[in-house]
Amino acid sequence: MHPLPMLFSAMATTAMFWRHEKKLIKAIFIGFGGAILICAAGDIVLPYFGSLLMGKNPELHICVLEHPETVIPFAILGVIIGILATNRITGRRVTFFFA
Repeated sequence: MHPLPMLFSAMATTAMFWRHEKKLIKAIFIGFGGAILICAAGDIVLPYFGSLLMGKNPELHICVLEHPETVIPFAILGVIIGILATNRITGRRVTFFFA
């Protein structure tokens, strides 16, 4: 279940970008990079500092570097789904942004 946040983050980031700007290469980089950065904050940085605050001596675990075969396919799949969902589902809002 650990790679699922990467999948959902890549889907949402890509779909939001693709909805407003239909540039494929840019959407791929934004979706992939955004997912890696957002999940890095949620899965690496926050637990590490939380452990430090609790007085533990945590080991910094960077999953995208230590287990790329687990993380990267989910990010790629999320980018693909984000683009396809925005193109295929019409009549309903795939993404919603409060402005």
